[in-house]
Amino acid sequence: MKTALIILDSKAMTFILQKMLEDLGFSVFVRSNLEEAHLLLSQENAPDVVFLDKVFHTETTDSLIRTFNNTKFIYISKETSPEQIQAALDLGVTEYIMKPFDHDILQSKLSLAGLL
Repeated sequence: MKTALIILDSKAMTFILQKMLEDLGFSVFVRSNLEEAHLLLSQENAPDVVFLDKVFHTETTDSLIRTFNNTKFIYISKETSPEQIQAALDLGVTEYIMKPFDHDILQSKLSLAGLL
């Protein structure tokens, strides 16, 4: 079973994404900050994919993505500029989902990332 880690600033969006991922057969972990994410990603059975809200983009986020470069990272953001998306991809983010999104978009992005 594939596993996902969600670190978003919105409890409502976290709940919706968790439900969507569970419907797709993922086991889901939810963490509230990047330090907790780092601990989880350091474990032997680390999640296959991490969903981060672009709002959390900091030096710590950059470090997390570079340190765990064998993990797929998907940004979720309301930012839609091509420059912002390219900057995220250059950093090492696997996929970028723009808000709002639906089940089909999520499934498509997970497929593109090789997770479905």
